[in-house]
Amino acid sequence: MPPKQFTKNQQFKRERVRNARQIRSEASSANPGEFSESGSVLNIPSFVSSREYEIKQLQQSIHSSKQSSSTRVFQALPRSLRRRTASHNVKRIPKRLRNKALKEMQKSQQQFTQGTRHLFEKRKHGLSSRKIYRAKMMVNLLRLASKANSMKLRLPESLTAGNRQLRSKIRLLQKQLRNSKSEKISQLNNQLGSYDSTGHNKPANRPIGRAKYMKRQKDFVWLPTHLWNAKRSHMFKRWGFHLPWSPTQKNFRLTHRLTANVASSNGAMACDTSYMGDMIVSCSDHEKLKDVIKQLTNGRACLPKYLKRQLFKGLLYFGTECVGPCNVLWFNPKCVLIRLHPSIYLQVFSKLVSCLNLKEFSVQDCQFSLGSITISGGKSLYALSQILRSTSDSTSYKQFQKISRITDSTVLPEKTMFAFEAMDPRFLSNPKPCSHSTPISTEHLLTFSDQLPETELSEVLCKLASSSERNNSYNNQQTLKQLARRRRDLRTDLNNRNMIPLKETDSRIPLLLMRESQHWVLILPWFWVLPFWYQLNKVSGVYHMGLKQFQQQSFEQKTLNFPDDYPFTAVGYDEDTLYKSEVLHHLWSRKPEAKRINYVKLGLLHKETIIKGELGLWFSCDWNLLRIFQNGLKSKGFRENDFADQNRTSTFNIDSGVMKIQYIVDLLKLYEKNKQELSCPVELYNGKVQEIDEECIATSRLPIIPVSCSIIQRGHPKDHARIYKIPDTDSSYWREIAGGTYKSNGKLQHDTKQPVPHCYDLIGFLTSASFHLSDGKGIGTGFISAYSFESLTDHYVLIRNCGETTYRLATWKRISV
Repeated sequence: MPPKQFTKNQQFKRERVRNARQIRSEASSANPGEFSESGSVLNIPSFVSSREYEIKQLQQSIHSSKQSSSTRVFQALPRSLRRRTASHNVKRIPKRLRNKALKEMQKSQQQFTQGTRHLFEKRKHGLSSRKIYRAKMMVNLLRLASKANSMKLRLPESLTAGNRQLRSKIRLLQKQLRNSKSEKISQLNNQLGSYDSTGHNKPANRPIGRAKYMKRQKDFVWLPTHLWNAKRSHMFKRWGFHLPWSPTQKNFRLTHRLTANVASSNGAMACDTSYMGDMIVSCSDHEKLKDVIKQLTNGRACLPKYLKRQLFKGLLYFGTECVGPCNVLWFNPKCVLIRLHPSIYLQVFSKLVSCLNLKEFSVQDCQFSLGSITISGGKSLYALSQILRSTSDSTSYKQFQKISRITDSTVLPEKTMFAFEAMDPRFLSNPKPCSHSTPISTEHLLTFSDQLPETELSEVLCKLASSSERNNSYNNQQTLKQLARRRRDLRTDLNNRNMIPLKETDSRIPLLLMRESQHWVLILPWFWVLPFWYQLNKVSGVYHMGLKQFQQQSFEQKTLNFPDDYPFTAVGYDEDTLYKSEVLHHLWSRKPEAKRINYVKLGLLHKETIIKGELGLWFSCDWNLLRIFQNGLKSKGFRENDFADQNRTSTFNIDSGVMKIQYIVDLLKLYEKNKQELSCPVELYNGKVQEIDEECIATSRLPIIPVSCSIIQRGHPKDHARIYKIPDTDSSYWREIAGGTYKSNGKLQHDTKQPVPHCYDLIGFLTSASFHLSDGKGIGTGFISAYSFESLTDHYVLIRNCGETTYRLATWKRISV
């Protein structure tokens, strides 16, 4: 077959790549001075100088080869900046490359899109398409208002269809709009419409957004950075907010590299966490306030170390019922900040307002008056140091400057926090590192928590907790046009190109930067989140993330993520049993029967042959099944021979109507009877195990313990995987598997026939599971029964994914909550 004939264009490209990759060398013999007198040792300086030409040609070839296939600007962009429309819309290309892109487009006589036409020609006459659309919509709305009686009632009395012409109606409406706008502006202290929306002993009003988007926020509130995130992330609606779920670009490995291990982190990931609910509880009597916090946190948040302004991160309780995780920070002895997830915030707020004496206590709903940005990664502090500037000589800010170069936040004390008044971040045209940041010594790190300026921190935190002070921070909040005008006046001064000098009338923003586990949380007034967010995303190496990335970080750090890994709370149980299972069932039902798993006709899963198919719920963790199994086994003390009696059926007590539990199979029939149980059937293990009566098998809550499981064999677990204990009869086989069974060629043998456990050996479920990039194996976070925890003799368990027949050996380790 003759070789393929290339076209002229193809041949040109091949020659260009070949020339770019060609490394020219100098045809000369070795320099006599390259070796020593004995000829055995190479003289490095002489050898490098004689081969200088080849080294330069190698470097030039590497550079030209990299650029040889990139013929256009949009093709040379990094992956994160590439867009399909970048080839014909110059606005999709970074500003520093637009001039070059315009020349390439003009040279190739490429047609420009509507978005780039204004760069080459000005409109000669007529209205723009946007103005024409708005004018037509106004005419149509007025015509509709003249016909609809319901809309007539909303119009002014002087504006009716009979006594006004169309143009006069438009003028009257515009006049009323101007008057209403001036009235609203007179009540504000800035031109951007920023104000403090705080509810005192009542829920706060939702923030008023732009009129263009008010209808879209009727049921779900937008975060301050919603328009920015909506263009770059997948969004979803939950808990009364429209939240970013995950960036549109793939970032699983990026999240692992930047947030999992500080040694390999070369950047940071940020998220707008203004959806977190903040409430400030204050009381003039410190002891009464202390008693309230003690009841909510089971006495933990009132320990001496937390009273000295250290962040508490733990569980919140209503009596004996666990509600969910919370963060508590004491601003001062009479004021405390409680930070909660939005799924439980309104429940806790209404409970406090109804139970507390409002004459002595004051509860501020700061859900829409305090916003926050959470950033994690090795360069979190360094990125924040490029956008934060203090308005005065602040000791806390100087301490922040000293540690801004630290990449491992674990070396800092737990009490580390900074509070100061910052200037508008838009005063910096481009983010710039602190000029006075110096390395910090190890001795200074050890005494860092003792050198915190307590008085200064208390003053700034009091301003952050005050509604009037938060509103004063918006005083003279300037628009982008005003900032551009001030920056234009500084063009003649070469020393102040980047920073706009601060005036006495400029805004002073109280903010708090505190450490929360592996994250840094920046808390500041609600309407200041967006300016800080824009400046933060200008810093190189900073990427945005969503709630999915928080789940991944918790999974890789082997900690619990709320609400997915909190089945012992009402919100966490509903999240898995109702919401997640509904989505998974919908995806499963959409597949044709030949393509979806038949959970009823699975192979042999247990030693009991009379049980067919998958046990329990298919698309969630069936904690009700586990409760009946574990409570029944503990109360009855069944053995292996007590599984079933084929000569009888289940019997009922005629007087009470309660099923008699005589065999293990009766527990499965009891489960079928109580399958639709909706209340939370499990609780967190508190160190005590109570005795279970036969009548309370289906009603008593099962205590569970959080664990982290690591797969020993190949493969990885998935969400809702089942955890089994190893039967005594099969322990020798699985111990041999743990040591490794090898073939004659030295390779591991994976295809041995596995013994299956009993159905009643089920001891728990995995709530979050996947492949762990750091460990290089499958990892899962889940819960096991506290009864089986006492009986497990070793740290080996069996894990089986729901809908699969393969059991995998794993080790487990307890997680502290």
